[in-house]
Amino acid sequence: MERQVELGLRARSVVKFLEACSRSESLEVGDYLKAVDTLIGTMFGFEDVQRFLFNPQMNVLINLVGLHYCLTTLGIPVFSFFDTLF
Repeated sequence: MERQVELGLRARSVVKFLEACSRSESLEVGDYLKAVDTLIGTMFGFEDVQRFLFNPQMNVLINLVGLHYCLTTLGIPVFSFFDTLF
């Protein structure tokens, strides 16, 4: 349970960072990569990303960062996202 709280706090920090950086509806490449690097440091698993970042109420940039992390860091195949995102 403590790990889930910690992961939730880390996810929230990524979300807040992305929201602050994208106030103008765009996001600088460096900020995007920093968000991905932060996720790499959290060592999220696929279920963690699903729980904390794949949410229809969240900004699409947050979903995109989560997707990028899953594809490049976790090596999750693209077809695994169909049920999650659609």
